[in-house]
Amino acid sequence: MKHNIFSKVKLFSAMALVTSVLFFAGCQNPTGPQTVYNDPLFGTWTEEYGSYEITWTGVVNEAYEGNSLVVLKTSDTAGTIFIKYTKVYDWNNGVTEDPHDDTYLNYWGKWYPLNEELIGKWYAISYKNLTSSSISISGAYKADGIKAADTLDEAVREFTIANGYFGSYTECTK
Repeated sequence: MKHNIFSKVKLFSAMALVTSVLFFAGCQNPTGPQTVYNDPLFGTWTEEYGSYEITWTGVVNEAYEGNSLVVLKTSDTAGTIFIKYTKVYDWNNGVTEDPHDDTYLNYWGKWYPLNEELIGKWYAISYKNLTSSSISISGAYKADGIKAADTLDEAVREFTIANGYFGSYTECTK
C-alpha cells in the first residue's frame, strides 16, 4: 500500500475543518441570551417624549441607563434586551419643588431622585416590529410586580409577557 504525503495532508485538513465546524456550531446557543454586535437594533431611537440609545454595550434613556447588554431574540424582528442598571430614577418619590441637586431628574414639572437600591440590578426592554428605521419598545412594567432582578437568570424568567410585563409599546424611529 502506497502512502502519499498529499493524501495525509488532505485527510488532516478535512479533519481539522470538520472539527472546527463542530466546535463553533456547538458553542452557539440560539435560544438563550446572546450579546449581538451587528444588528439593526443598535442606534438612537426617538419617540414623542424622548429617545433610547441602544449600543452593543448598553442602553441610555432619559429615565435610566444600563450596561452588560444581553439580547434574547425571539425572531429577526423581536426580542428582549436585558441591561444591568447603572443609573435609574425613583418614580415613586417625585417632588414638585426643585431640590437644586444634580442627582434629580426634572420630568414634566416634577423632580425625581436617583434610586440607588436598583443600581446593579437587571432590567428588561421588549421590542418588536424591528425594521431599519422603526421599532416598538416596551420597558418591563407591572403595577404590582418587580421592576428589577438580582441576576440575569432571574430577569429572563421574570420579565415576560406571560408574567404581565410589556403591556404597552411605544413606537420609535431612527
